[in-house]
Amino acid sequence: MAGHSGNNINTDIGGIIAGGGSSEDPNEIEEGANYATISGGKDNTASGTFATVPGGNSNTAGGDYSFAVGREAEATEPGSFVVGDSNEDPVTAANPNEARFQMNVVANAFELVDKQSEPNLGEGEGILYISDGEDDHEEGDLVYGYDADGDGTETVVIEENPD
Repeated sequence: MAGHSGNNINTDIGGIIAGGGSSEDPNEIEEGANYATISGGKDNTASGTFATVPGGNSNTAGGDYSFAVGREAEATEPGSFVVGDSNEDPVTAANPNEARFQMNVVANAFELVDKQSEPNLGEGEGILYISDGEDDHEEGDLVYGYDADGDGTETVVIEENPD
């Protein structure tokens, strides 16, 4: 363990804190969080097996195989991947194996398709097609986002082409 002397590893198997922490806001790997990692930052907690917090402030990787980074990111579900921005409001994964981003995600190779052109979408859903910048979108390339719980953050779901 490195970083502030107040950092705490309570697991018996493979927990690592590489740095960060402070007397008021130490980093902590909780009991049972085997093989969890906190790389730095402060006030971060890893409580899931194989959970990771690469840094930031007040993040929680609580689900097994979860990842939380930024500020106030709460990856509490198994397999969740949560990225907080500089906002003080927490962002939390709502479902297992979910990626959730608090900030706007910008990429030149995305095309937003609204519900009017895709009538089978559920309420509040839209579609983003991933491409290499060419107009060659296929059904297998789709990624769609929706505000699952009405909190203003997007859930991103990736579906691979079954063909």
